[in-house]
Amino acid sequence: MNLENNIIDQLSRNKLAICWLRNGVISLALAGVYSIILVMLRTPILVTLFPNTEIFKSALVIHVNLSILVWLISVTACIWSYNLQPTTSSITYVIIAFFGTALIALSPLCGQNLPVMNNYIPMLENIMFILGISLFGISVLLFSSNVILTTIKNLKSQKLINFTILSTAIMWILVWVCFICSYYQLQQVIKLVPVDIEFYYELLFWSGGHLLQFIYTQIMILVMIVLSNTWVNKELRFNKLYLILLYLNFLISIAAIWGHLSYDIIDAEFKEYYTKQMKYGGGIAPVLSLILIFYELVSHNHKLVVNSLIKASIICSSILFLSGGFIGVLITSMNVTVPAHYHGSIVGISVAFMGFSFLLCDNACNNEQKKNSYSSAAIITLTIGQMLHIIALLFAGGYGVMRKIPGVEMTISSKLLMGAMGGGGLIAIVGGLMFVVICGKKMVLRQFGIRDKKK
Repeated sequence: MNLENNIIDQLSRNKLAICWLRNGVISLALAGVYSIILVMLRTPILVTLFPNTEIFKSALVIHVNLSILVWLISVTACIWSYNLQPTTSSITYVIIAFFGTALIALSPLCGQNLPVMNNYIPMLENIMFILGISLFGISVLLFSSNVILTTIKNLKSQKLINFTILSTAIMWILVWVCFICSYYQLQQVIKLVPVDIEFYYELLFWSGGHLLQFIYTQIMILVMIVLSNTWVNKELRFNKLYLILLYLNFLISIAAIWGHLSYDIIDAEFKEYYTKQMKYGGGIAPVLSLILIFYELVSHNHKLVVNSLIKASIICSSILFLSGGFIGVLITSMNVTVPAHYHGSIVGISVAFMGFSFLLCDNACNNEQKKNSYSSAAIITLTIGQMLHIIALLFAGGYGVMRKIPGVEMTISSKLLMGAMGGGGLIAIVGGLMFVVICGKKMVLRQFGIRDKKK
């Protein structure tokens, strides 16, 4: 059976999968509101509209968690639903995750806010935010245990899909193992010396945060295979090689546990271990997978199905992801080159997820996928904006503009670059909003059983 038809058809008919996808789209919509504030605070002249630039940090915390953690993990959970039926308990997990998402989005309105700008999962020190992110994480954790038990029974069939599902569900549990290990190790440190809150959260999420990136790339590999399979309209030739690369990525990822077994959490070697794991191991499987995918697409060039959405998703995702990886090699200090690297890589993954989501929504609404100009326009618009955004950040980093600090004095060159960054960010926001509107519309139509006849 064709891989793409199997997974897309099965997920589009699965109420549980659509519920998880809906949560992801809602989180992106909410993140878009905060991204507008962020871009304005990073853009010269517009920053003067905000007398209190501290709002930047609170907005950044919410934006990062909604647009990365909640969005990407929601799509991951959507794919996890492949072997599951929408039972009362499984739907309950989605409802809890939705309430968690809502609490995260509303948390800045809840009295005292202390933004903590640690990496991977930045925190807002108020009860609503902590409750929201805990509810979301725990609901996915409980869901992942169901996923593992069900997927093990089906592992012999559809190996690419089922191994990706099983491995990422295990990795999500290991993320929590890392968090718990870090928490207990930090409790021992606190008994001996006082610890700064940013230092505390940085170490709390350091190991698990790195492991999260492997979950994202593992799912991205599967998504890119599905998109390519759609474009070629038949099984890809290198499925066994893709499976080997998925095994490799999984094995490299679970080495995260070794850091806790080998180093004390306050040792410099602890952080360095995870940095090296990501630097030398994080890109192997996804980059090799992209090379194989492009080789297959080039060799099938005369047989490719006319599909602007799939073409845009694969090309734009690859450009952003590889650009982010290249910029990562250039990082020498903690300036805006760092977010340029991360925006490239993570938005590259996000674009692949968007293309997959469009496919899923089209199939759920019984729409043809060959001509979908608005969907491909959303992908292209977002990519153009993000490329302008990260290129400006890259060159601004060369001028020493520091990250996470808006409104500081800059040279004229730096101001021009940060203005270009702001313009790129606004273009990317338009692309993101287009995605939210198009996907949201299709989900509403599906809910009422209406077929969208517009292309």
